Amino acid sequence: MSRLRLFLPACLLVSSSGCGTISNLETARTLRQGQWQVALEGRFIASAGEGQNETQQTANLAVRRGMTDDFELGLRAGFGRPEVFGKLRLRDGSSGGPHLALSQTVGLWRWTAGVSHWQFWSRTAVPIGFSFGANELVLSPQLHVAAGRGDVGLWGLALYPTLSVGFSWRLWKWLGVMPQVSAGYPLYTVATQGPTIGGGVIVEAGLAFTFTTGVTP
Repeated sequence: MSRLRLFLPACLLVSSSGCGTISNLETARTLRQGQWQVALEGRFIASAGEGQNETQQTANLAVRRGMTDDFELGLRAGFGRPEVFGKLRLRDGSSGGPHLALSQTVGLWRWTAGVSHWQFWSRTAVPIGFSFGANELVLSPQLHVAAGRGDVGLWGLALYPTLSVGFSWRLWKWLGVMPQVSAGYPLYTVATQGPTIGGGVIVEAGLAFTFTTGVTP
């Protein structure tokens, strides 16, 4: 039973089920109304904590659409980890200064490997973008929340801040590439066996190829 009690909190942070993703691979700019963007995303995730070291590789497809010039909605899926996300432009830096946006991602999924359980996760990010022509350097502080409950009654909730640094490079008007590195720290975890402060680190490297319709944002 002790192994079962340790499984769920570990999964909320760093498990092979893919719940350790800590990057959105997005810019601080928003698409214009009616624009579509498709992104092919790959991530390599390394995590360490409480005597457990793991690595993961994930591949995802993300699709987003500009609902207005200041707001976009999207869907990401891959390896049983579907999530929806939205991004609101807070500041347009076209006339000088950085771009600024508020991004929110949420997901819900049921895992059946190991201890069967439901899992909910949320990523709240504030992308800050610095323009270099059509290109953009992006700093993105984030707060992650992961919560889950297993069929055997185990439960867990984890909070961890992260920071991402990426660069969106526009190869052509319709094609871009964005590498990004991220690091996160599990600030607080509360679960069946009680609360825990700290206890590990997550590092992630991601790469996205983006295909955008119409005039580039």
